[in-house]
Amino acid sequence: MLSISILLFLLVTIDLHAQDAKKRLYDLYQETEAFEDSLRDASPDSAFTVDSIEERNEQYQYWTGVLERINSIERDSLELEHQISYDLFKRDVQWEVRDHEFGAYLVPLNHEGGFHTRIVGTANYANPQTVEEYEEYIARLRSVNAYFEANMKLMRQGLEKGHTLPKKVLSQDYNVMMTSQIYDDATQSDFYGPFESFPSSISDQQKQRLREEGRAAIEEAIIPAYETFLSFMNKEYRPNARTSIATKALPGGEEYYNFLVNYYTTLEVTPKEVHNVGLDEVKRIRSEMEAIIDQVNFEGSFEEFLNFLRTDPQFYVEEPEQLMKEAAYIAKRMDGKLPELFNMLPRQPYGIEPVPDHLAPRYTGGRYSPSSGERDAGYYWVNTYDLKSRPLYTLEALTFHEAAPGHHLQIALARELDDLPEIRRQAGVTAFVEGWALYAERLGLEAGFYQDPYQQLWSLDLRNVAGLQAGGRYWHACVGLEPRAGCEIYDGKHGAVSP
Repeated sequence: MLSISILLFLLVTIDLHAQDAKKRLYDLYQETEAFEDSLRDASPDSAFTVDSIEERNEQYQYWTGVLERINSIERDSLELEHQISYDLFKRDVQWEVRDHEFGAYLVPLNHEGGFHTRIVGTANYANPQTVEEYEEYIARLRSVNAYFEANMKLMRQGLEKGHTLPKKVLSQDYNVMMTSQIYDDATQSDFYGPFESFPSSISDQQKQRLREEGRAAIEEAIIPAYETFLSFMNKEYRPNARTSIATKALPGGEEYYNFLVNYYTTLEVTPKEVHNVGLDEVKRIRSEMEAIIDQVNFEGSFEEFLNFLRTDPQFYVEEPEQLMKEAAYIAKRMDGKLPELFNMLPRQPYGIEPVPDHLAPRYTGGRYSPSSGERDAGYYWVNTYDLKSRPLYTLEALTFHEAAPGHHLQIALARELDDLPEIRRQAGVTAFVEGWALYAERLGLEAGFYQDPYQQLWSLDLRNVAGLQAGGRYWHACVGLEPRAGCEIYDGKHGAVSP
């Protein structure tokens, strides 16, 4: 009886200890959510503001303290489902800490955009409904000058410390993202969009006033901000950007890159090990590609076949609407197959839109843009810029990867799983998210797609290029049919090389 009593006591003690660890974990998570909310509340125009160095240092101290408190929670005492929440939470907090330590905030832009493009997206999805909301939106427009100045201040500090984009990335076509909002007529700006139509509840007099104030804000704040930024980039930043291309060349770059490999793969692997996986995949893909070349009876070398794929008119359309229609047709056909593949589907729908003009020249062939709220759909973006670089044989794999059953289905469904903690509904682990999208591409075979041999060829290429994404924001083993701006290649000599 004594032994049983001791056993029961130990079991109760263990259970109470586990409950305490669970409570501490989720209480701490809620605290960090409240902390982030407080930052947004302190800056109601947060879409168009940026934290100072001093504010960033204070936030760094906070996140360092949070990480210490997470480490004090005994992970092994948690049940498996809560261990998953623990790992995801800790992963995100480590990102906040390490990203600051490596000075990533000193480069608030990348090869395809940055702070100067994000605010355009915010404007595109702005949906004011009352006079007060329109006035708040106009106030945000007025804050853009200060927003750009704060980011340029960070970039100047980056120049001093050697934290810049590679000069090679900043070719002249980079200017398109900065000039896209410079207009003689302010009503042509993306930021003017909310003033094109108003809710019927707003009077004609108020509509006229708001239009005039909106146009003035664009003329006096938005356009000058972009003009100043363009001048800064051309006269100050680009000439003094680093000539090196490797992440390794940044201060602390090798350690940073190793951290990114672990962060994005969730594995304890080195960049070289990931690269070796890529080399093995290149060999496998090449053999499968050559089998398809034999299937289509192409006479010529492998290089000539690639040139044929890039240039033959049969693979391309002449109008953007044609490409959109092709993508929509594939998407709807797959939508009809989803009930055969899954017993649970998200309630939220998705739409198909072209990649916005201000992003398109530097953007990928397509991408998924998640919903920004309960009343918004997700969107599969298709890039209709430079149609000669958008072959039709890419569309099936691209559509399944980005829309359904790829990113849209997975992300939308995760957000609707109310029985899971918020940590897990909102988590975006690259290894899982991209792994799911590759799995989704493979499901195209089960659903009866990839009947055309050229589509089969691209499914091999695209699936594995994306699947090798691992060691950084834009790290790929770049193999296959086309070069990709912003890819980084670990070549064994220079480390991570971009682009």
